[in-house]
Amino acid sequence: MLMKLLTGRHVVLLGCSNGKAKTLQAQDNLDALVKLLSHQYGAKVSVRPSIWLDEKTGDHCSAPQRADYLAQALADSEVDWIMDLTGGDLANQTLAALPEAFFQHLKRDKPVYYMGYSDNSVMLNACLAHDMILPVNFFPLALVLDTASRANFESFLQNKFENHLEAFGGNIRCFLKLAGTSFWPQEIVGRRLYLEASSGSLERIQSLIVQLSQLVNLDDLGEICLGQFNELDDRGQRPILVDYLSSMTKTLITQNSELGHRFPLKPFIYHVIEDDFELNH
Repeated sequence: MLMKLLTGRHVVLLGCSNGKAKTLQAQDNLDALVKLLSHQYGAKVSVRPSIWLDEKTGDHCSAPQRADYLAQALADSEVDWIMDLTGGDLANQTLAALPEAFFQHLKRDKPVYYMGYSDNSVMLNACLAHDMILPVNFFPLALVLDTASRANFESFLQNKFENHLEAFGGNIRCFLKLAGTSFWPQEIVGRRLYLEASSGSLERIQSLIVQLSQLVNLDDLGEICLGQFNELDDRGQRPILVDYLSSMTKTLITQNSELGHRFPLKPFIYHVIEDDFELNH
């Protein structure tokens, strides 16, 4: 019998980035995720319309509305998990629509996990501004689209952390949208930096790494973890990227093939509350 890993937890499914077309397959995937979370994991699940494109107009849910759904979930102490099902380009639009100094004024009496990937690297890093928000880099729909990714998530829920360091980063293009904003991570010394990219030529990724090195002293980091760089990997150019980055810093460079867009994926947590390390507290 499968252990009910999220018994009694309240999970909110929403979207901060590009909405999805409400096709039969997309609806089936959502239904399967809701069933898994509620029937097999034991969670209470709420779904927000911000994950969908408008069926009549094809428009995305407006940025203020997406921000409102997110703000409500983060402010609700009955919510334990926020799972973002979207990706694309619009997450920083949602971030900009949050009330001024939202994270500084947010009050919570227990932790909430925000889980997303890709463009939502914007949100993962912005959430580091509040100690009670625990960002997790993972695509929630992988739970019903890939059995290995689901097994990795279940191991994560059972506290099988590996070599945990406080972390930041994610998709390099999307993460760099935060440059020059108040949401750029402030405490980076000794942290692990995650980097991955679905697309981007070698030259483009190198240029983004140079930009990153102008914003962060790479030698101050505890580790740089390279996930998938799909376009480079398909061309066999990963060794060139690793050598290039190695020439720029003495920081330990590691690699993990389960960080990125292609299955299987593994959850990567950015922040842990040391006094309450257990996910299912």
